[in-house]
Amino acid sequence: MSLTPAALTTDFARAANTGRASMPRKSNSTSVVTLRLTPEERARLEELAAGMTLSAYIRARVFAEESTFLRMTGRFQAEVKRREAAAKAAQQRDRAEQQRQIYTHLAERRKLDQARQKQGLRTPFQRLDLRPDESGLSADQLRQDPAQILAHLSKTRTRFTRTDVLRRLAAYIDDPLEMGRLADAALSAPEAVRLETGVTTRDFQAAEARLASSAEALSKRGGFGLSGHYIRHAMQDQDAKMQRTFGGRLSQEQRDALKHVLDDNGLANVIGLAGAGKSTMLATAMDAWTRQGITVHGAALAGKAADGLEGTPRAFPAGRWRRWR
Repeated sequence: MSLTPAALTTDFARAANTGRASMPRKSNSTSVVTLRLTPEERARLEELAAGMTLSAYIRARVFAEESTFLRMTGRFQAEVKRREAAAKAAQQRDRAEQQRQIYTHLAERRKLDQARQKQGLRTPFQRLDLRPDESGLSADQLRQDPAQILAHLSKTRTRFTRTDVLRRLAAYIDDPLEMGRLADAALSAPEAVRLETGVTTRDFQAAEARLASSAEALSKRGGFGLSGHYIRHAMQDQDAKMQRTFGGRLSQEQRDALKHVLDDNGLANVIGLAGAGKSTMLATAMDAWTRQGITVHGAALAGKAADGLEGTPRAFPAGRWRRWR
């Protein structure tokens, strides 16, 4: 017969509470409990007690808190190490699963690229467009008003740190000591707002609040739903086009995202890794909108997505807009 600590706890608790509705209250008198054990069970109990008297071990195992029991038996540090090892193993499993998902995504992307190449289609790549510094700042301006560097940073970052400020100041200031003083002055300015995730500016924080308010208002607006007839035909045409091109079709995730985007809401969000099929899904949505007579305007920040919009009837290059500004 094998005897585990969990079984001991159950048996001892049952024996201690026989004929009682609840745990016994403290009293000046004590009662005697007899426990019949086989020689093998007694030997196992003495092994678990590890030098403690059997009565003390049983009392601690049944009535003491787990941490108190572990300390009394000298096993607290071992249990701490065991739990730390378990947490570390869980983190490693999470990282391995995340890496596995990335590898799976990349493998699927390679298959799609190979299929496109077999069909003689060019695989689109995102352009790396390196623009010169357009901040209009100078070292003298930053010396007079160091907080200007915060406004410059907030154009490309939602949150930043002192290291980010120093890195940007290094483009204008050569002296490390002066650079440090300007960074401290900028981060101490009224415009700077310290958050748990970093530093931002009051203007950017206000812009975020306006954006959140506008998004909430849009999400509550209706009147944008499409007829199921147009959605079905748009998906059927897209499936046929993909089948002719590389033998594929819209995935279930793309279909679910498509229905979400074409629902009767003023705002819909879709998030996915690069190459997951967002552009194809949006092309299908545009087809469905157009079939119902809705005018579609597209905007994109990424180069690859912008390439997809280029050449459409209402395409407006961002470069021209930047020059006009």
